[in-house]
Amino acid sequence: MAMVLSAVISGIGCQDQQSGAEPKPVPANKTDAGGKPVDTGNNPSRDAGAPDGAMGVPDAAPDSAGTPPTTTPPTTTPPPTTTPPPTTPPTTTPPPTTTPPPTTTPPPATTPPPATTPPPATTPPPTTTTPPPTTPSSAIPLRIAAIGDYGEDNSGEGDVANLVHGWKPDHVITLGDNNYQSGAASTIDTNIGKYYHDFIGGYRGTFGAGSATNRFWPSPGNHDWVATDLKPYTDYFTLPNNERYYDVDLGLVHLYAMDSDEHEPDGNKATSKQALWLKDKLAASKSCYDLVYFHYPAYSSGDHGSSTEMRWPFEAWGADAVLHGHDHDYERFQVGGIPYFTNGLGAAGIYKFTNSALPETKVRYDAKHGAMLINATTTGITFEFWTYDGQKIDSITVPKTCP
Repeated sequence: MAMVLSAVISGIGCQDQQSGAEPKPVPANKTDAGGKPVDTGNNPSRDAGAPDGAMGVPDAAPDSAGTPPTTTPPTTTPPPTTTPPPTTPPTTTPPPTTTPPPTTTPPPATTPPPATTPPPATTPPPTTTTPPPTTPSSAIPLRIAAIGDYGEDNSGEGDVANLVHGWKPDHVITLGDNNYQSGAASTIDTNIGKYYHDFIGGYRGTFGAGSATNRFWPSPGNHDWVATDLKPYTDYFTLPNNERYYDVDLGLVHLYAMDSDEHEPDGNKATSKQALWLKDKLAASKSCYDLVYFHYPAYSSGDHGSSTEMRWPFEAWGADAVLHGHDHDYERFQVGGIPYFTNGLGAAGIYKFTNSALPETKVRYDAKHGAMLINATTTGITFEFWTYDGQKIDSITVPKTCP
């Protein structure tokens, strides 16, 4: 279910950014590089307006008359007979008496009924409270946090864990290297459970209560595979399929955690048993968004570089985005019509960019630890990278209309 990218992008990050980097762990994989950087940006705007106006009305007045003494009553009686005409002006005062104003006051008396109709008009607000039950499914996103190369049990991991908990995500995915340095059973709970036990279903560690249902979906990294057969990892988690690679249907979003390591028994090439399993799963998916993630980066201009054997035809098979770790930096790519992300700033020592950006590179960052926040709705999916201290480094929204 590939999508056409129509992205709203805001991002920061380039190979010039500096910060106090932590000591870099020993590289564990192949490298390649080349290309050039790209950046993004955004602007706001607004406007306003105002009214005016006035009016008024005129009025009128009456007059009066009188009669002299009765000294010449016979002669003056005819004029008094003509005075009735002057009493006709008083007859013109009846029109003021017939003034419809009194008659127009009944309409004001009829306006109270309209004034009583507003109370019925307040019943629509109760009617508009019915949409909220329908809006949650589309307006309230499914929130997923993504962390990579994080299992160090250090202050960096604590900082990133605080950031993630502040988001209150529905689920957490990991991009490998969950348990430094050697994937041992003796360190796994301190490296993982100490910081994320409340997301782990069936949690049996010593750092508190787990989650009623599992909301923590890791993928294995090369440090996890140092332990024989990945056993401490598969013993610690309760995951679907063979636990090394599996899928989780969350409804709106479908997750596919893959194993990119060369020790994977089912292979890590595009023609391997594992890859063909993914191809079939993606073809059968009914979710709006299909997210594939693993450890070795298909694309990276960082210290380890690209693991080209992981350049499977993800978009053609139906993936909407691909996420990976291994290089301890952040980098976003555009590969065909879908975004790829390298996100390895979960806690381990930061790698500074020394190679040129790839042709596919859009944003890269190497200054502080952080994590990704993924928000999915029925109208689009947004990928953001945040530093542990609350600085948004990158954001891309991919619009999509979900059934």
